[in-house]
Amino acid sequence: MRVTSKIKAVQYLCVVATIAAGPALTLDTTAFAAPKKRPPTPVAVQCEDVDVTMWPISDIHATDTLGIVEAFSRYAWALDNKSLKQLVAIFDKSSVKKVYSACRGSGTQIFSVTYDDINDAKKNENLIAPLYEQPRHLISNILLMKNSDDPTLVTAKATMLVLSAHYYPPESKKKKKKKIPLSRFSSYEYSADLRATLKNVGGTWTFETLTSHTDLGEFSIEAR
Repeated sequence: MRVTSKIKAVQYLCVVATIAAGPALTLDTTAFAAPKKRPPTPVAVQCEDVDVTMWPISDIHATDTLGIVEAFSRYAWALDNKSLKQLVAIFDKSSVKKVYSACRGSGTQIFSVTYDDINDAKKNENLIAPLYEQPRHLISNILLMKNSDDPTLVTAKATMLVLSAHYYPPESKKKKKKKIPLSRFSSYEYSADLRATLKNVGGTWTFETLTSHTDLGEFSIEAR
């Protein structure tokens, strides 16, 4: 018993001596390295505040008023028909400004595009509702006044209510399931305060700028 104990003690001392004579132990500090910096979050673009003061009684000629009301109607129908071709046709093609914009109720910008941007269907498929939705844009309460900066322009504001019918397609034929008929339901989408400047181009009133200020603070879809 004593011999065995002595052998174990010698083995233990040999192990200790080996560790002591070996290379110095180093601490792996990679786990404590500073985390990589994340790219900065882009700052949200802020829209201009909406003027809520009382507008003067309009002195716009009745013929021009009807032409401007028709321009708003054409805007609503372009979105209802989900047609970029109809949408771009209501804007002044000579304008180099950001002609069409949308803003959240919180004041941050959803999008802002030029005439050429709208005309590029590949770039702006998200300006119209998806395939299985049928939106209806109801525009009313249109007020007009002469633009104080440019007498050839008319400044306008209106309210817009958007409803949508949703159509969900049946299951794919690849799936071995019973065919499900289209499900349909309607919903309120959003309401908005529209602000615009318009000009008469060859007898037709077109939008030089049009901005939709939605009433929902976190409204995120681009157009409906």
